[in-house]
Amino acid sequence: MTHVKYVSTDRLWFALGFDGALYALGDCGDYEAADEVATDLGIDSFWLVDPEQAQQWYSRLSLDLYKTDQAVHDNYTTGV
Repeated sequence: MTHVKYVSTDRLWFALGFDGALYALGDCGDYEAADEVATDLGIDSFWLVDPEQAQQWYSRLSLDLYKTDQAVHDNYTTGV
């Protein structure tokens, strides 16, 4: 059985890999620890994303997705 340790999302670090994937690294604490975790996991990353940047991305993507969804809905209901 796999045990999952839940971490507050405001403490998660991520790695963006050269393969285009976004990897959740967990609560690493700082850049050096996040880099070490990514290396240990065999992730060939070119950008480490700290929790603050991740939250900004989440906020921006959520807003953009909402606007896109709203525009699609508006076009569907108005026939434009």
